[in-house]
Amino acid sequence: MNRKIAEDVTPGEAYDLLMNGNGDDVFIILDVRTRKEFTREKIEGAINIDLRSVTFKGDIGRQNKSDKHLIYCRSGGRSKKARKLMKELGFCEVYNLQGGIARWMKEGFSTTV
Repeated sequence: MNRKIAEDVTPGEAYDLLMNGNGDDVFIILDVRTRKEFTREKIEGAINIDLRSVTFKGDIGRQNKSDKHLIYCRSGGRSKKARKLMKELGFCEVYNLQGGIARWMKEGFSTTV
């Protein structure tokens, strides 16, 4: 039975979730910034679905609701809105990266372009 989780996590907690998750589970890293922001830097393996896009709700609705999702933006505001919407849509596990990618980098975690 899937747990229903929608919570904020620190960069350290997010890193632990990504590195120590159950190997059988799928963990989707979702960047909800604009495409331009996404091409500057991102967490390795992230996919981009822009929260500000008119197609966001439909795009996010096509994601597998039983997969685990770590979502982030630049500083945490947009991803918090996305987390709320995903919870309303019935996603099982959604983790919002507190402070976004800015805090992730400030705390020394790596990004890619």
